Amino acid sequence: MNNYKLISILLFLLVCVIHDNLHAQNLAEVEGTTEIKMNSTTGVPHINLIEDDTSTGGSTRIKMEHVLNNSDYFELRSFLASGNQRIGWYFNGSPKMVYSEFYNGLGIGTASPEAGIHVLGGGLFEFDSNGTTPTLELKETQTDDYSRLFFTNTNSSNRWSLAGRVGTENLFGLFYDGSARIIYNEDNEGLGIGTSNPSQLVHLNFSGTNGIRVQGDGTGDVRGMYITNGGGAHFVFDDNSDENNLKIQSANELAFLTGGVNERMRISALNGEVGINDGLNVNRRLGVQTENDLYGIYSDQNGTGTAYGIFASTESNGAQTKYGINASISGTAGTGNSYALRGFASTTPDNFWAIYAAGDLWYTGTLKAPSDERLKKNIEDLDPVLDRVMQLETKTYEFDRETYAGLNLAKGTQVGFIAQNVQNLFPTLVEEERHVYETNVNQETGQVTEVEVNILGMSSVEMIPILTKALQEQQLLIEELRKDLEEIRAEK
Repeated sequence: MNNYKLISILLFLLVCVIHDNLHAQNLAEVEGTTEIKMNSTTGVPHINLIEDDTSTGGSTRIKMEHVLNNSDYFELRSFLASGNQRIGWYFNGSPKMVYSEFYNGLGIGTASPEAGIHVLGGGLFEFDSNGTTPTLELKETQTDDYSRLFFTNTNSSNRWSLAGRVGTENLFGLFYDGSARIIYNEDNEGLGIGTSNPSQLVHLNFSGTNGIRVQGDGTGDVRGMYITNGGGAHFVFDDNSDENNLKIQSANELAFLTGGVNERMRISALNGEVGINDGLNVNRRLGVQTENDLYGIYSDQNGTGTAYGIFASTESNGAQTKYGINASISGTAGTGNSYALRGFASTTPDNFWAIYAAGDLWYTGTLKAPSDERLKKNIEDLDPVLDRVMQLETKTYEFDRETYAGLNLAKGTQVGFIAQNVQNLFPTLVEEERHVYETNVNQETGQVTEVEVNILGMSSVEMIPILTKALQEQQLLIEELRKDLEEIRAEK
């Protein structure tokens, strides 16, 4: 082997040793400014950092520190082999701003962002938005979907969201797990609570015992709800019972006015009297003053079920006289008639009555019925009735008050006719009529339990002229017998 070949082999071995030592050692310290210049249009990097640690946690790093403070440092780290490819800034080993390719998101204060922007810790947006440029803008790219801002906690799967929608429906509001809580709808300019489609300026939709509650602390002149139109009146709504009653509470008399000055109703603070268009009176629980009005109280019931225009119930304990309804009339006579109590019922159908009394009827005046010839037509003499009157059966009896308790039939021994007997002899005096009576009335709900029976009724008043006719026929017979008797006596 000649010397030339030997020198070539030694140089090759020396280069190999130097190359291995360079890969095993850190780069030497460089003093001053270093400039790296390269034409990288072909995609070749200026600096290529390759991590040779085969573990998944290995990262390529660029560290930045200062000679005056060796304890603090910044690092630019890149992770590519862990399945969560990310790059970011670290301070003293803690992540400050990291981009994750796996989530396609930027994390601030976290190395594992779970959204486009994931901030761990507080955030501040400060911007001079005197113009139309927003400080923060959320833009939804899906047609007619919501832009959303979520509020969550690690200890629960529930979430609040602040969401806005522009498109088919222009909505903005607060949602809980997707359910509307407070929503403003620009299309109908309404605010909805519990509904995303308010139909009024303010629309409250609730179920169960939920509703509106206004509660003060009990100090001062509490205005639970203040409604004003320049008048300055205030109302306190109080619901402090288990029954959830609505109370309108006032320390003084409660008055209702219209037109700003016209008082329409007043409720007394002392005894609870109610006056309508009139001053209060301690002897009246409800006083209605009318002037040139057709009706003082008007009730119109058009339902298909049992209904009462006016329902009055009084329970008497015997201490004083009680009236269910007390109607009176006084003053000077006018151009028309005056009625303390007037009932009007159509004559068709037959089961209409102007006044119906389930019980005894007592009066101290006179009982009159129309009998003027001008009111009648087809006037004819009554056929002889004496033979049929002689077949009438007069009876004593007692009503079955137990079976028909709801009819409140008369008690004690009665004297009269049996309708079936009268019907066979004078059918026009007897009619079968439908009667409905209550076995129970719920005073709070007004629900009625009813029983229906068909009853034969007769006109006792019409029996009077029949009996009168029979008496007249009988008197004629007596007169004829008297004449015959006088003739017999005269012949003797």
